[in-house]
Amino acid sequence: MKQIMLIINPRAGTGQYRTNIPEVLEAFCQNDAVATVYMTTHGGHATELVAAHAHKYDIVVCCGGDGTLSETIAGLMALENRPPVGYIPMGTANDVAATLRLPKDAAEAARIALVGTPIPFDVGLFGGKHFAYIAAFGAFTEVSYQTPAENKQTLGHLAYVLEGMGHLGKIIPRKLVVEYDGGKRVEGKFIFGGVSNTTSIAGLVKLRPELVDLGDGEFEIILVKNPRSLMALNALFMDIVTQKYDSKYVQIFRAKEARFQFEEPVPWTRDGEAGGLHQEVDFQILQPGVQILVPKETE
Repeated sequence: MKQIMLIINPRAGTGQYRTNIPEVLEAFCQNDAVATVYMTTHGGHATELVAAHAHKYDIVVCCGGDGTLSETIAGLMALENRPPVGYIPMGTANDVAATLRLPKDAAEAARIALVGTPIPFDVGLFGGKHFAYIAAFGAFTEVSYQTPAENKQTLGHLAYVLEGMGHLGKIIPRKLVVEYDGGKRVEGKFIFGGVSNTTSIAGLVKLRPELVDLGDGEFEIILVKNPRSLMALNALFMDIVTQKYDSKYVQIFRAKEARFQFEEPVPWTRDGEAGGLHQEVDFQILQPGVQILVPKETE
């Protein structure tokens, strides 16, 4: 019988765990598994719990949003022998769940956490801290952690869109130099920059699946140039909507390691949470990362 460490973030999403957990536990029982439940009570708690207890279990399953998954993965990175991780998405944007094609149905997601296919999932370091799927600065990156929690719970994904619209007039072009992979260099003025391992960013920006390999030892670096006119802004939005990259306004390339250098400290977000102010910050891939369980058809 499989022993499951089930981590629940009661504050994620709209609190639907109250109605979904019974069917999750039933799915575990039907697949010859027994779960021990750990409820998080504060930020970073999932990391603490996983680092302390995950070695005793066959699978670690987290129930919450992408932030809960990020904390869970950070805890696993503290272990030499890391059990695979399953993800039952109950957050707002659920970027990683969309990338992994995990279902919204909690019982089906629980089943996949037990019998799905384990695939390698890269983990990175951003300024010395782990991140799982996105570290970014600039346009709309503040939305994920500045949108009031009550708005997220009431409006769901629409809360991100509405909050993002309120930030349109506050977008500041940042002069940036990116050095990556042994001397390669990009520089210019950008309104957005991100180092990611996902096909969905804040539920607003989508990358084509063929551009992203979750376990290839590289992250995708996305840079968006400053549009200098309304016509240029419209062209930029069209590039993003139609997923047209390496265009006049949007660049995307892969890197194993990178350094971002600005003229002044810039606020970042890390896996949907505040990532601090950084004038110079280094990124690198940690290998091996973790194994994450996905539907069999996504092998």
